[in-house]
Amino acid sequence: MKGIGIIPVKHLNYAKSRLSSILNINDRIKLCLLMLTDVLNALTSSRLSNIIVISPDNRVLNLAKSFGVDTVNIDLGLNESISYIKDIVNDFDLSIVTPLDIPLIEPIDINKIINLSLNYNVIISPSHDMRGTNILCRKPPNSMETFFGDLSFKKHVDEATRRGLKIKIYVSPRVSIDIDSNEDLNAALKYCREHSISKQFISLFNSK
Repeated sequence: MKGIGIIPVKHLNYAKSRLSSILNINDRIKLCLLMLTDVLNALTSSRLSNIIVISPDNRVLNLAKSFGVDTVNIDLGLNESISYIKDIVNDFDLSIVTPLDIPLIEPIDINKIINLSLNYNVIISPSHDMRGTNILCRKPPNSMETFFGDLSFKKHVDEATRRGLKIKIYVSPRVSIDIDSNEDLNAALKYCREHSISKQFISLFNSK
């Protein structure tokens, strides 16, 4: 099964504004790059055949290149970025979209989803509040549009259902924690402590 991982990332100067009460802009940028490092560590250690990072931010693209993955430099919204590379992903059996803010993800999560794709067309991993989508696997890669943003989990389920695609919900405590708020950040740090997990993003807080 030939799969491609897709990580769309907006310009970091505008990222994670909901954390501005506890982190200044420089620390928010550092956090994003550390979380992206954790996500890239997981994806590059999985059974994916290729990975592509889409962003207008050179800091993001340079980090991606250091992992040896493909990059596209373009300034579009998340869904528009994914649509922009539709011709590229057509060469693969499946695509797996992940945001940069799920740093607890492990290679086993990606590999389990690849295994599930043998029997399902769409695998969706929801955020902890069941509103957002933290992983979206599509087989074939362009079998449906993406709706990342508010209430994306329901929108993805509805769209897959409308198209008659076979759906599987992949629930993982690790993947469900996406860091958008102070509460999310505390939950991620607590999970790492309780499970003795070492992740790059933790270093930002160890140094304070």
